[in-house]
Amino acid sequence: MALGRIPAAVTAPFFHIAPARPGSFRWSGTRTLIFTAADPAHLPYATRYDVTIDATATSARGAALGRPYTFSFTTPTLRLLQTTWSRREGRHDRPVVL
Repeated sequence: MALGRIPAAVTAPFFHIAPARPGSFRWSGTRTLIFTAADPAHLPYATRYDVTIDATATSARGAALGRPYTFSFTTPTLRLLQTTWSRREGRHDRPVVL
């Protein structure tokens, strides 16, 4: 690509993500397609995403993938860092509070 030239928008009709997320694609070299969510700062926590690349995907040379490729990932989950307990009013006959 010539310097100063704006690359054409990349489409990837063979790419599917569920739950759906709007975003854009760009190539990094000839082997890596990068998907960037439209608002990556607001991906919900503890959410599993399933990604499918259809068998219709082709290489730069025109070779078809042949069968779908799937993978999944999960956004960070909550993690309990500390807990403490006490009895209400300090009495043994009261509920324990965590």
